[in-house]
Amino acid sequence: MTIRTEEFDEVTGLPIILSNVTIYANLNFMIHGNGAQFSLRRVSCRQYRHGWSVFYTGRGVERQVRVKSLVGDTNDHLEAAASMLDALVNHGVKDEVGLVATFPAEQLRLVSKPLHGRRYSSFLLRNAVVWDRKSPKLYRMMQNCAQFCLPHPRTLRRLTSALRMASGLDGATMTYLRMRVARVGHNSLGRDGRHPEFILNLYSADEDRIYTMYDTVHIFKNMYYGLLKHKTLTVPPFTSSENPSQLKVNFSHLTKLYNMERGHPGKLAFKLTDKVLKPSALERVNVGLAASATHESTCKALRHFAAQA
Repeated sequence: MTIRTEEFDEVTGLPIILSNVTIYANLNFMIHGNGAQFSLRRVSCRQYRHGWSVFYTGRGVERQVRVKSLVGDTNDHLEAAASMLDALVNHGVKDEVGLVATFPAEQLRLVSKPLHGRRYSSFLLRNAVVWDRKSPKLYRMMQNCAQFCLPHPRTLRRLTSALRMASGLDGATMTYLRMRVARVGHNSLGRDGRHPEFILNLYSADEDRIYTMYDTVHIFKNMYYGLLKHKTLTVPPFTSSENPSQLKVNFSHLTKLYNMERGHPGKLAFKLTDKVLKPSALERVNVGLAASATHESTCKALRHFAAQA
């Protein structure tokens, strides 16, 4: 059963629902006013038996309900918004969407409660500890501003007081590293004082050695970001090259190539992006960006436009 009050809009002439009461067969009820669902704290409810009929179900149990106010306050609207986010999380959305919806739902409920009556979930406490450890000064600023409802740093200290954390390497690890360093001495270069790991150059008449290098990927990445920083790179000529002059690489060629193909649906240097040319401090550890700058498609595009120049 549904009972509602309406009024007509003078402009459109359409009815507008002011309040709505829905009563179900099990005597559960829901009350809405001004688009928000009323919480039970705004409703006084008493149960009677045999004869004091307000809502009758035929089971001999009646319920009399009196609404304290038909005007929903701010807390009612906050609870309605939080319930909508909870329904989104329970609907089976993706994990990242559920995590995004969980945080504002809890914030909406916390802001309606007094400061000393707030109870934080384990999800919020876990993230707050990580934020505070990452930057205590930034966390204090977030906790003091009115945009977030976060636990006080003293609360986080009580939670983490049982944990023992220290920075750097402990004594056992340092002892082990010293032992390994002592074993790796000058003998690692071989008996003749040269690096023992090499392959013979099959195209050399004198059987020259080609030595392997440790962490070649890291060296390759540093060469590219060195070019990115200094804009030019000078390398010695190849031994089999007919031109004995040094080779010079200019970073502006990559920038010019990117600007020439920017906005075109078909690109020769499709690996060359703005992130490759202007990486952030964290993105500079990405080897894939350095590999994109020297990809074979980028090399072919440079040769193509150089031939047309």
